[in-house]
Amino acid sequence: MADQDLGEKTEPASPRRRKEAREEGSIARSMDLTAALTLLGAVALLIWLTPYMMRDLTVYVRETLETSSSDIGIGGYSGGDDLQRALKILVASAGPFVGLMFVVGYLAAVWQVGLTLTAKPLAPKLSKLDPIAGFKKFFSAQAAGRAGMSFGKVLIIGLVSVIYVSRRFTDILMLPRFTFGEAFSKSGWYLIELLLWLAAALIILGILDYAFQKWQWERQNRMSKHEVKEEMRMTMGDPMVKQRQRTFARKILSQRLQQSVPKADVVVTNPEHISIALKWDPNTMNAPKVLAKGTDFLALRIRQIALANHVPIVERKPLARAMYPVVHVGQEIPSNFFQAVAEVLAYVYRLNKKKAG
Repeated sequence: MADQDLGEKTEPASPRRRKEAREEGSIARSMDLTAALTLLGAVALLIWLTPYMMRDLTVYVRETLETSSSDIGIGGYSGGDDLQRALKILVASAGPFVGLMFVVGYLAAVWQVGLTLTAKPLAPKLSKLDPIAGFKKFFSAQAAGRAGMSFGKVLIIGLVSVIYVSRRFTDILMLPRFTFGEAFSKSGWYLIELLLWLAAALIILGILDYAFQKWQWERQNRMSKHEVKEEMRMTMGDPMVKQRQRTFARKILSQRLQQSVPKADVVVTNPEHISIALKWDPNTMNAPKVLAKGTDFLALRIRQIALANHVPIVERKPLARAMYPVVHVGQEIPSNFFQAVAEVLAYVYRLNKKKAG
């Protein structure tokens, strides 16, 4: 059984193990899902930015086509100026799309795993240079699964493309009957539709891949019961030592209660959950002093010691609840409790007189 606890990993990864794995760069993520979300973002950006991108390009192409060779010769036209203008228009048109694509790709990656900055995966490791280990990884079950996943993606992309083209086949054949502008617009929209279909299919595959990667990561980072116990011992201390410390602390506290509670004049209770032992000496005190207080187990212990030493116990629920959070052992009570405590002490003194008489 001991060997089984040492070797068999049956427990889920602890928060500390998860944090360490994250720092090492071991994170459950799907590159397929990231690529699918990036493709979907690219299509959305194309739909949004294409009118702005095509506006300046259309003007430039029209002006270029309308310029005759005779005009170029007469005007002293410079091809370098025309190329520079073309580059400016291209950058102005495609720049926003490229910049936003970087943002989309970053958000698609961060969405899965959050912001993780670590340089440990880049550190050189001699184990990575082992050709035998690399050969085994190449022909491992994990590599076979990745190859199968890649083949499945290609098959599904091809299948989706064939289905879409077959649905739009008649419309595609009709494109030559339209003007150039209309045909260009319709073919562009058909391309965007196809990309949306592909993005939807890839997102479904990406979600399945992410679920698989998550399951695989959880399986690889499982811990044995021995590892869990060792981690608890490292982070929280030895449970046996903690238990001995708690036992020792209770013993010391019980000894203090045995010394302080018998000196009290009265114990104010809740009655079951709170006990406060009070002492009043007008010659040495400005106000009644708290000798002991406690809740639940300690409250019961205070009442037991009070009964054993014939210290009066008075039930005052509102007073006990109000005093407990603000009074401290060894200190005098606040002035706002003077009247209520004075009534309790007067009641106790009357009881003592009756018993003495």
